[in-house]
Amino acid sequence: MTLLDKRAFYLFEVSSCGGIRAAAEHLHINPSVVSRQAPSVRMSVAPSDTLFL
Repeated sequence: MTLLDKRAFYLFEVSSCGGIRAAAEHLHINPSVVSRQAPSVRMSVAPSDTLFL
């Protein structure tokens, strides 16, 4: 799994679980790990802020 794949997976889990804390609990990791990945995925997918307005 590449780094971008892992970040996208975390973002998917956040969406599926309804939040960062729930996703982290589901993945058995610290919520800060998940929350740090979201901006990275966002910049990889859409460098401008137009996608997330």
